Amino acid sequence: RLGTGQDDEVKGVIVETGTENFRCRQCARCCQVLDYHEELTHQDYRIWQRLGRKDILERVKVIRKQGEIVGYRIWMDPFTKEIVDTCPWLKKDSEQNRYLCLIHDVRPGICRQYPGSRKHARMTGCPGF
Repeated sequence: RLGTGQDDEVKGVIVETGTENFRCRQCARCCQVLDYHEELTHQDYRIWQRLGRKDILERVKVIRKQGEIVGYRIWMDPFTKEIVDTCPWLKKDSEQNRYLCLIHDVRPGICRQYPGSRKHARMTGCPGF
């Protein structure tokens, strides 16, 4: 729906995602199963640089083409330089049978935006609805 900005209409495009009832169950399915290794934005990378998060940056591979940054890969093993299967920032809370994100306050945009829509949650097996 496109509004004109007049009266009580919102100017811009409104996208219905169906996520108003979403509640993360902290099952970590998204962190363990989904392939998001090339979804890091330059903005995320710059935030970690500005915050001095060397612990996070050492797990990011900067991809260059002819000297220009063209992308990033997360999450790399800092020793082998290979991609790890699951997010290294997950911590299992066995007492409550859930997972915690150790970088939750600065997690990448791809993580903050998940699931994006009810349809995507269903397609990826997210139990958050």
